[in-house]
Amino acid sequence: MAERSATSSDRSPGQAAAESAGTPGRAALPAVASLLLFAALALFGARYHWLEQAGSAERDGYVAQAETILAGELPRDPYRPALYPLAVAALARLGLAPFTAARLLANLAAVALAGLAFFFARRLAGPPAGWLAWAATAANPNLWILGQHVTTDMPFAALAAGALAAGLVYLERPGWRPALAAGACLGLAAFTRANAWFLLPALAAAWVWAPRGGAARISGRRLAHLGAGAAAAVLLVAPHFALRYAVFGNPFHDENWKNLAWKLYGFPDWSYLDRVPFAGPWDLLTANPGAVLRGGVEELGRFFFGGGLSQLVGTPLHALLLGVGLVALLGAGRGIGRGEGRDAADEATVAEAARSLRRRTLWLLFAAATFLLAVAFTFFAWGRLLLCLLPVANAVAFAPWGEEVRRAWRGTAEHWTTAAKKSLAPGSAEPPEKSLAPRMLAVLPVVLALLVVAPLVVKTAFFRLPAFVAEHAYGEVAALRELAARTPPDSVLAGVSPFLGRYLDDPSRYLYVPDAFGEEVDHPDLYYRKLHRLLAEAGATYLVVGPVDLRDRPGSLLLPREAVPGLRDGESRESGVVVWRVAGRG
Repeated sequence: MAERSATSSDRSPGQAAAESAGTPGRAALPAVASLLLFAALALFGARYHWLEQAGSAERDGYVAQAETILAGELPRDPYRPALYPLAVAALARLGLAPFTAARLLANLAAVALAGLAFFFARRLAGPPAGWLAWAATAANPNLWILGQHVTTDMPFAALAAGALAAGLVYLERPGWRPALAAGACLGLAAFTRANAWFLLPALAAAWVWAPRGGAARISGRRLAHLGAGAAAAVLLVAPHFALRYAVFGNPFHDENWKNLAWKLYGFPDWSYLDRVPFAGPWDLLTANPGAVLRGGVEELGRFFFGGGLSQLVGTPLHALLLGVGLVALLGAGRGIGRGEGRDAADEATVAEAARSLRRRTLWLLFAAATFLLAVAFTFFAWGRLLLCLLPVANAVAFAPWGEEVRRAWRGTAEHWTTAAKKSLAPGSAEPPEKSLAPRMLAVLPVVLALLVVAPLVVKTAFFRLPAFVAEHAYGEVAALRELAARTPPDSVLAGVSPFLGRYLDDPSRYLYVPDAFGEEVDHPDLYYRKLHRLLAEAGATYLVVGPVDLRDRPGSLLLPREAVPGLRDGESRESGVVVWRVAGRG
């Protein structure tokens, strides 16, 4: 019996909570919930997201890169690593359309992100907190929208959050498995998106702050853990450098620094990336260090005070819960262990539990802060770029309602209740009564689930998702298919949304007309001159224009009765789409 007690005391509270899976049926619940969430995401995507959302990051063209790989060529992209298009191409080899394959991978990553929210919260405070964090993540509109996008947003978020999850495990109990898992996730994340290296400070801190008792005291073992994790990361990111060498002749070729130049001097004109005046990142940083510093500070201000945090976690209420959760986690256990009837061993166990909880919370805070700072000072602190922090945020927000933290705060409440009763005069002292705090805290998770998850469901289902669906060029595709059916097979059809050619029987018939940039935005005649030249060179007979992807092009393109240079016989369709004949053609 004594041996069993000693063994149990070796485990950290987080480890004990993570291992308390309950009955086999309860242990299977996360898998069942994940399967149902994946099915819901996949069905929604198949119904509404069978083409790119207009004006989204899907314009980065990952599916097009996968199609290039399927054609036997390597995409030439100096910004984006190739793991995601390679995975899409591999899945497409099984018979799926590339776009469908890319969307299903994003769905799977979204499910993994929700699962990681459960993992983080359960690790902090037990299964009830895990389920609350999972529900809040699963109902978050970002999960449903970015979890459909054929971009690296969701796959990177899942891999980056996986690296942080492994770091949290290592922080609690150093070992080979969390070290290798952290390195593997970091390597795959870096093969997906370059800013994965922003996770290094957090992982290094987990290695430094991990407890040094027992075998961990041997410096050689800890160094071996570090070497194994680094080796796993290098091994899995090595193909990225090999591909860069094959395409650019330099394994370290990377132009992501231009994103910072665009942020500081070119936003929102994407064409600036083609004419960045700086020779390299050092030239950019030294040209105006104040602008870099000011841009980062402004991004942090926008994130915390301009709605960025609320957008990431769902609503201002959830941002408030995050703050409350952070305070509750750092303050849990204050006063516990000082009540009557506790022996020295009990006090030591409780004190260690509180210290462990604070250490894990502080590490998660450090991990989130360093990643946020790096993103803010190198680009924009957009929610889709910080998505890996969503499961951490929800875990912290809902950990106070889990077993571990409630137990600590219950001890605090009992301590102060006892102290208050002792302070009463002997003649007026009431008979001891059991504190209501435990019973109140026991029902709070259920109440909280209803009050907090319900607004997310309403926002997602009735506001964000309908707006998301409305931003698809369904009308343009219908018009293009109708034109393709009644025009000669060699005729060219133009449109203002990219990638629509893949929805025609012959994709080569489609011509994408670029947006207006620079002076063209304020001077439509300049844009129409470029438009006429592009249409004439391609021999296009029709131009299809829709409202969902008009962007900065002249608004007169949506007015069929207006006189538009180079176009004639505008015809308006029910969806707001206008079909123009190209002057001199058709």
